[in-house]
Amino acid sequence: MTSVLTGRRSSSVIVVLLIAAIVEFLELNMIYVALPAMYKEYGDPAIVGWLVTSFALVAAVAAGIGGRLGDVIGARRVLVGALAVAVLGSLISALAVSFPMLLTGRALQGFSGAILPVAYGELRRVITPARLKTAIGLLSGGAFLGAALGFLSAGLAIQYFGWRSIFCLSAVLGVASAMLCLTLPRPTASTLRVRDIDFVGGTLFAPAVAAILLGVTQLRSWGIGDLRIVGLLVAGIALLGVWVSYELRHANPFFDIRLFRRPRFLASCVGIALFSAGVLSLAVLVSPIMQQSPATGIGFGLSASVYGVISMALAFVGFAFSPVGGLLSQRIGAARAAIIGATVSTIGIVGMMITLHSSVAMFLLFMVLAGNIGCAMTWASFPNLVVEGVPSSRTSEATGMQQVVKQVAQAGGLQLVSVLLAGGAVAGPGGAAVLTESSYRAALWYLVVLSVLVIPVVYLARRTPAEDVSEAAATTVPVRAGVAVEPS
Repeated sequence: MTSVLTGRRSSSVIVVLLIAAIVEFLELNMIYVALPAMYKEYGDPAIVGWLVTSFALVAAVAAGIGGRLGDVIGARRVLVGALAVAVLGSLISALAVSFPMLLTGRALQGFSGAILPVAYGELRRVITPARLKTAIGLLSGGAFLGAALGFLSAGLAIQYFGWRSIFCLSAVLGVASAMLCLTLPRPTASTLRVRDIDFVGGTLFAPAVAAILLGVTQLRSWGIGDLRIVGLLVAGIALLGVWVSYELRHANPFFDIRLFRRPRFLASCVGIALFSAGVLSLAVLVSPIMQQSPATGIGFGLSASVYGVISMALAFVGFAFSPVGGLLSQRIGAARAAIIGATVSTIGIVGMMITLHSSVAMFLLFMVLAGNIGCAMTWASFPNLVVEGVPSSRTSEATGMQQVVKQVAQAGGLQLVSVLLAGGAVAGPGGAAVLTESSYRAALWYLVVLSVLVIPVVYLARRTPAEDVSEAAATTVPVRAGVAVEPS
């Protein structure tokens, strides 16, 4: 859809897409800094928590739908549209006179979830193969850089101007990013017209994913046996089954389910599910370990501000090592790069178990750093597995679905880690729950197991023959009597 670019023009595209990705993850993370202030204003933490949940729900759906639209109508239009809706959400949140109004704005911000998969697809269309995987690694690092800048800018803005200022900041950055996205190359004519897009499939997909993700995120709050949880999960899975059946019978499906028959794409989704449910929950463990009082028998008693600085430093390190994962994918293949990253992550997590009782926080931080480096390298490898496994015209679609899998798995992983931590907690002074060594070890063992499982998954993908990623392989199969016919 777009000609390959070289030189400064290609570098400018990478920068524009990286800035857009930074905006997405800045909006995702800056809310965490504002939560204490919002607790004071709105009272109930459970209600305020919906500001996080609503963003995640919309972002997951936006990733899947936006990714497909990016392949059909072009990245430029989708990126500008997603950023425009996110800016509207930021303005609504900044001007909110009630919590429902604030929640609506926060949900609209979730449309920024479409940015990353669309940006991956655009990179593949305009960047030369010799630079592509490294560029994808750099773009993946936008998640870490956006988190770091989100924590830093939100902290400063709230300190001097109040929590509403973070939405003003995100609106300004969103407008700037949208204007930059207007400089992206215009796509050439698509072979698929807008009226041919399977909007019914997209409509069925949205509530199915939202119901499953909502059920998973509310497991601890509502209880695993709660009828609302059961109803959401059953309805979501049933609707997902209807969606799959419908898409398999459609001539131009919104998402081509047959992509899961491609070993590298399947491995990328299974691998990122294990990775997201495990390693991406590492911060949930590190924060209490670093801030818990040594008087409890475990912990280092760091202040919240000191730990905040450490978190930003770790995020910057993650950004620095994401291109390394991309470079390794370029040199030795994405599967090998993912195996190296998962191995480094595993070593870091095992090291954390060994250094839990260290009297020097630096020893544990060194292991956390290793886990973070491995996390960044692995994170950058998964979209490159997609590049190796699907045709160019399906890149945004495939990485969008990969991001949906990531969102659901991460939500489930966070719930399980929280349960494992709470399982070994004891009552401390004043009745407050205190995490014990058994709490941390149970959660760390869980992370080790999932991190190790990533290795054989991507290894099996590496052992499969090279896949046909030509545009001829992307051609939608014909339909006869309502049933899609497999290509010969």
